[in-house]
Amino acid sequence: TAVAVAVTHIVAMDFEFDLRDALPERITQITVASLKATRSQPPQLVKQRERIIDEMGKASATAQGLPSPITTASRLRASDHRLYVLRDSHSGCNLVVGIIKLGRKRLFLLVRILNYTLQHAHTGQE
Repeated sequence: TAVAVAVTHIVAMDFEFDLRDALPERITQITVASLKATRSQPPQLVKQRERIIDEMGKASATAQGLPSPITTASRLRASDHRLYVLRDSHSGCNLVVGIIKLGRKRLFLLVRILNYTLQHAHTGQE
């Protein structure tokens, strides 16, 4: 298993609500636990985080020319990945500047290609 880092293009997005509750830090880590309603995380807060993730995921997919978003709240909820969200602290309280997702991925294709290439490099075969 390798660690994969999916760097998402920086796409600033303005939200109509104050982000300081949903994203308390300038850089806020969001995990599965961050998407569960509890006494300290009311459902409204969780819905705001889900909206931020989904909207930024759509904008990221568009910026990368992808047919559909890779980053969504439902996919994050079903993984052990961590999403870091950068909030602009200088232009008010409702601008998200970018996201980056970190997590483990199985990269079988890369390993197979690398092994094939290394084996044939040592034997001189094509």
